[in-house]
Amino acid sequence: MPVVTYARIFGEQNGRGEMEIEAYQQLVHAYGEKEAKVHRAMCWFLMWGSWTGNTLNGFVGRKPGKPGASRFFLFTFFLWYVIPFFGIINTAAFFLRFLPPCPKWFNAIFGVVLITVASLWKVPLALIAVCFGIKDDQPSSLTAKVD
Repeated sequence: MPVVTYARIFGEQNGRGEMEIEAYQQLVHAYGEKEAKVHRAMCWFLMWGSWTGNTLNGFVGRKPGKPGASRFFLFTFFLWYVIPFFGIINTAAFFLRFLPPCPKWFNAIFGVVLITVASLWKVPLALIAVCFGIKDDQPSSLTAKVD
C-alpha cells in the first residue's frame, strides 16, 4: 500500500529529504495529486500532534522532555498552548453529548472547524519563525517539483 509506505518514510525522515520526495512521487502516481496531498497533510498533522504531545508529556513528567528544553519553556508551552487547546476540545466534546443526530453536511463542516481550531496553535510559532527569518532549507515534497 503506497500510502502506508509514504507515511512510514515521512515519519522516519521527518517529512523531509530525498526519500520523502521519492515516496511522495510514488503516492501521486498511485492515488493522484489531490488524494496524495490529503495523505501528506495528514502526515504533517500527526507529526505536529506528536510533537505537541511529547512536549506536554515532558512537562508533566510522563516521559523525558527534549534535551535542552528548560522547565520555563515547558511551563510556558503548557500555559499558553496546551490548556487553551485541550480546554476547547473538552468543552466541544462536552456540548456534543447534548446534540441530536446531525446530517452529514453538518458533521463535515464541524470537522473542518475542529481541524482549524486544532491547527491554530501553530500560528504564533509561525509568526516568530517569520519575524526571525528562520527557514528550513531541507528539501521536501512541499518545496520540490513532483512529477
